[in-house]
Amino acid sequence: MAAQGRWRRGAAIGLAFGIAVACSGAAQAQSYEQSYRPPRAAPARPHAVALRLRPRAGDTVRTRFEQTVRYARRDAAAPEAGAPASAMLVIARSIVERVDANGAMLLAVTDSVAFSAAGAPPAVVERMRRAMQGRRAQLHVAPDGALAASGPLGVASALRLPGTLPTAVVAPGATWRRALAVPSWGPAATPPHLDVSFRFDSMAADGARAYISLRGRVHGDAAGEEDDVTPGGPGAPGAESGRVEGALVVDLARGWVVESWATFRLDGVMVSAPGAVPAPVRVVVTQRLRAY
Repeated sequence: MAAQGRWRRGAAIGLAFGIAVACSGAAQAQSYEQSYRPPRAAPARPHAVALRLRPRAGDTVRTRFEQTVRYARRDAAAPEAGAPASAMLVIARSIVERVDANGAMLLAVTDSVAFSAAGAPPAVVERMRRAMQGRRAQLHVAPDGALAASGPLGVASALRLPGTLPTAVVAPGATWRRALAVPSWGPAATPPHLDVSFRFDSMAADGARAYISLRGRVHGDAAGEEDDVTPGGPGAPGAESGRVEGALVVDLARGWVVESWATFRLDGVMVSAPGAVPAPVRVVVTQRLRAY
């Protein structure tokens, strides 16, 4: 199926963990199932901790963001097989300019971009790459991961994303939910939302890192509480049009998310050419972010 077909139903390409500073690429990212290995060992006395983003003023956080997108017919025998329709890689850095009780102000710089798109004219791909490379944006990151951006950032000129970390202190085993708006294309009647359940899986033996997994559904109406920390439970029910699973690792000493993974599986319809019959399609988006 042509990758450049028009996506007619709202579909999510990006999920913000509250720490994304740029996106684009050329290398395939591993799925979180292949990469996420929370330690079985735990501190001798597990205790509640504050999962907060608190970078230090003067720090520079360097990031590598990888993303691949695959399209496949939902009636295919192997709906996720085949080469990526597009792939992106961005190398970026965020300079922490100042920090206060409300969060940190960062200058995000996109240093390097690689981009590929099957079937797209090379000149168009190169124009997209050049438009993204070298971009700068001011970011404000709150302790719970909420992100507000001003100025160019990748393909967006402004961005505002809710926090994903709990506001209360939590111990391993705790869960919480978030209802997040997600990007969409096409004339979707209702903007899609992502209802996500997070779980604090474990801590490193030295207590320096927290390992968090996530699972969620994409649906057409908002659901969930703004901050609902509970002993456990699935995401809120909704008209499912996709799902996501992933994980993130919080460095508690550094006050930052140092790794994250996410795989989106989204169902909708695609029109490959004007007048063509809409075909049911599944879009599989794989993302990985590393900070160092």
